[in-house]
Amino acid sequence: MEHGEPDVYGVWKYFVREDKTFVCDWRQIVDLERERPVHRYCRFERFEAILHHLCGGGWVAEEIVEEVMEQVEDWDESRVWLNVQKCLRGMGMRRHYNRIPYILGQMGLGEVMNRKPCGLVLEKFSQMSQKFDRIKHGLTRIYFPCLRYVAIRLLDMYGADFRIFVPIVKTPCKVAVMSEIFNILCDPYGNQVVTSK
Repeated sequence: MEHGEPDVYGVWKYFVREDKTFVCDWRQIVDLERERPVHRYCRFERFEAILHHLCGGGWVAEEIVEEVMEQVEDWDESRVWLNVQKCLRGMGMRRHYNRIPYILGQMGLGEVMNRKPCGLVLEKFSQMSQKFDRIKHGLTRIYFPCLRYVAIRLLDMYGADFRIFVPIVKTPCKVAVMSEIFNILCDPYGNQVVTSK
């Protein structure tokens, strides 16, 4: 491509219509070589996806489901979630933790929970998200609490019937902190009325 002013190429009469600074579009940003990919964050869309996966939606490759079926030995309802999670961790597939209900469904265990309250959960989450954006400067945290934690708490609050034990957090020491912020965001009047699990 040739560069330079137009008169270098024999064009004597011209005018500049627009002086514009060009920026990369989304695809160009993604294609740039980076250590970590660009993370486009939309809290509601991410929550909706997590809720969909926790209700048994999504997809996991058949090979992964078969591998889990071979490795998991204990299918007791109080431990099956943790056993599948441990298996996925060993396979380097942590990204499928929220899709454990799908995996269990493919193994013939049926639905982990009913989907009835999902509409109410999304509506309540939208209110909580807006409230967090309004009050986050007065809080001790700058990030919204773990979306998986919020999804499970809201499902439980609106009467989702869990057929198996679903751990609410991976590390129990975080329960108090997450419960406190959840209670603040959950109550429209600022009162802490929701008890922690």
